[in-house]
Amino acid sequence: RLFKCRREISKWKKRNQINSKEWITLLRRKLDIAMSSPTSSTTERNVLKTELNQAYAEEESYWKQKSRNHWLRSGDKNTKFFHSVTKTRRTRNNISTIMDEAGFVIRGDTAIGDIAETYFQKLFSSQPVSTDIYEE
Repeated sequence: RLFKCRREISKWKKRNQINSKEWITLLRRKLDIAMSSPTSSTTERNVLKTELNQAYAEEESYWKQKSRNHWLRSGDKNTKFFHSVTKTRRTRNNISTIMDEAGFVIRGDTAIGDIAETYFQKLFSSQPVSTDIYEE
């Protein structure tokens, strides 16, 4: 279910949202055009600058959340670094193998998911209570 949900969210995100890098590039182009155009107003340029700063802030916030680095200094736009940290964290948090109750090593996301599901079902299911101790 989680995988299916993640896949649907990814599809929705691709349909409804422009990539932050593309959005920043587009805003920079618009700002360059506005700066070089004698007909553009100061208000228009200020609006574009504000939108560009907001786009940078959103991208920075995204990578800060992804990388879980809470020591990010305001104004640091080194997203390549945070992308690298995020990839490292994902690799470190990945479970590639797991051992089942019989001691066999299990590989593969589906098999690992099945083992985890079985484990937690057993852990949280109730066992019948013996009434023998209460009859004395």
